[in-house]
Amino acid sequence: MLYFLIWLQLYLQLKKWSRQYRGHYRLCPYIYAGEMPAFSAFLANRYSKIFGIHLNDGYGKRDDGLMAGTINPVATVELFIQLKKLNYKGVIYFDTFPDHSGLNPIEEANTNILIVNRLKEIADGLYQNSELNRAVEQQDATISQRLIAQKLYGNKN
Repeated sequence: MLYFLIWLQLYLQLKKWSRQYRGHYRLCPYIYAGEMPAFSAFLANRYSKIFGIHLNDGYGKRDDGLMAGTINPVATVELFIQLKKLNYKGVIYFDTFPDHSGLNPIEEANTNILIVNRLKEIADGLYQNSELNRAVEQQDATISQRLIAQKLYGNKN
């Protein structure tokens, strides 16, 4: 709700100023604010221009700065599908905190890149999936989540 109010306030300011805002999209804060990241990206793009995607992950209570897609891979895939629908071509960067847990920052960056590339491949494969698009249009979460889960975790019935 917090981010919705922030974007609403931003939209009203935009209307008043009659100019376009250019900002960056932060995944983890949408998660801990209880928002739906893909829908938030849709709304952000509708009323402004996203120029950067700031990726990290967390458990939902704060911005934990964990590696992208490690806690919320489904939400991350959904975000990448939405970004593809929006024809987003900007940068994606990481905001993670390897120093908090003593991780090797180079290995952490390499793991972030590996995970994000894999999740983007999954999203690219699902982007024009007619069954998924139909499920989303009909708001059928059982089918949409099953299709995403099959790509993430395997196609066993």
